[in-house]
Amino acid sequence: MNIKLIISIFAVLALAAMSVSAVVDYTVTANVNVEDEADSTNIVDITITNTGNETLDTFAFLYTGETKDSDNDPLTFTFSTVSPATIAPGATGTVKMTVVVDEDVDTGSYTGTVNVTANGLVKQVASTVDVVPEVCKSGKNGQLQVNVDEPDSGETFKPGEDIDVSVNVENNDDDDMDVKVTAMLWDIDENDEVKKVSSEVKNIDDGDDEDFDLTFTLPTDLDEDDNYVLYVKAYEDAHESRNCDFEGPEVKLERDSHDVVVQKIDLLPETAECGSKVTANVKVENIGTDNENDVYVEFFAKDFSYRKDSAEFDLDEYDNSDSDYVTQFTFDVPKNAKAGEYFTEAVAHYNDGDFHSLMQKLVVTCGSSSSTTMSESDAKLSVLNTDLKLEPGSTNKFSLELVLRNNGQEELPVTLDVTEAQWADVLGVEAPSTLNPGDEFHAYAYLKLKEGTLPGKHNLRVNLRKESGLIESKLVTVTVPELTNVVTGAVTSSTPQWKSWFTNRPKLFWVVADLVLVALAVLFIRLLFKK
Repeated sequence: MNIKLIISIFAVLALAAMSVSAVVDYTVTANVNVEDEADSTNIVDITITNTGNETLDTFAFLYTGETKDSDNDPLTFTFSTVSPATIAPGATGTVKMTVVVDEDVDTGSYTGTVNVTANGLVKQVASTVDVVPEVCKSGKNGQLQVNVDEPDSGETFKPGEDIDVSVNVENNDDDDMDVKVTAMLWDIDENDEVKKVSSEVKNIDDGDDEDFDLTFTLPTDLDEDDNYVLYVKAYEDAHESRNCDFEGPEVKLERDSHDVVVQKIDLLPETAECGSKVTANVKVENIGTDNENDVYVEFFAKDFSYRKDSAEFDLDEYDNSDSDYVTQFTFDVPKNAKAGEYFTEAVAHYNDGDFHSLMQKLVVTCGSSSSTTMSESDAKLSVLNTDLKLEPGSTNKFSLELVLRNNGQEELPVTLDVTEAQWADVLGVEAPSTLNPGDEFHAYAYLKLKEGTLPGKHNLRVNLRKESGLIESKLVTVTVPELTNVVTGAVTSSTPQWKSWFTNRPKLFWVVADLVLVALAVLFIRLLFKK
């Protein structure tokens, strides 16, 4: 064969090989997300798809981003080996990223980037770890699925406003399930629960779904600069560790410049006899950002032909010491009034025409002939801890365990509330709205000590009511210890007496002590050399 022809063929083959040079390229998962509580471990997959023409066989992984909270409590990220160890062109491999969240990590969102290196080429994966509070007692588990239709995430409300919570819950289990829904407002900046409300229990057939509607009233003392999440969970009643799911839409707050509300109406007594006097203490609060002048309250007890205006008063802007005011009214319940349920109303007038109103129920009884009085044999309220003693060093939150019983023969709609607790905030009450005949239900009231609450005994009342009036009321005594965090404002630690004896010595004492020790050492050395 002609040598020139052979050389030409080899040249053509070399050029062809050069034109099909090796190309390293691949795609990775765009982002990875973890949502769990503190003290948890999660494993997520990152996929690597080889889109080049060279086999990928050398890998490295590095996480860069937030790995600690503000208190330096850690989040750790580790990576497994790639499976399979080599990824041929067109094939896909997987690496597992393990995220360990320390038990003390604060709630919040922690972001970063996973740098994936394969055969020298670097690609990036966005990473987000959302650390949530203990919404479900055992974390998300089971066969329930929660979809929050309202509110939308990022929706803006003002303090004191009602949030209509609309939730759809799917039962993907093979069995019917009794399901309850709870909405909890969480302050991310304070890492603290603000308030929660619960629905009644509904039975959901297997494979079916049910809608739940709750009304969540925002407290007026919220800090609009903080970040809030409304966690809405659905769980199997009495078996939360078996079935529980939740969603957490973000809630934004914005105060109006002019906004005065009637905070509450305290009626003393709440249940009045015919021919008696009733005193109404009306608390008005400015929750707006401007001062308000010439505010007054218009009070009505229309069924008893009573109407009166208070004197005018001024209110400082929200969060000042003079931002609220209490005005008092006293009216008579006529002797010939009929026993039953009546409503009083207070209207706060402000800003030259704006107003806000609130109504409060009054139950009237007229001796033993009252048709609205319910015998104790029909329904019963029991408080399991009527003399509650908080432990020193405990948190400022506590709960009351209650038992509701319907001893009657008919279904009984009921409400449960806590009154006369000016020293504590009621975070929520977990109780049924209806008691079926023979029902015995364990209910709970959740409270939080107000800042500045003094040590000692404090009282409150737990009230069980039906539509026509009060069924039963129980007095509860709560003993606040000296070292409860909310009272002192700080956690204090005691110092042993022997240690304080040393730490409290003046500097001169230690100078003299040092000289004495040196003298003793010199004397000891001289005695040794004499021997």
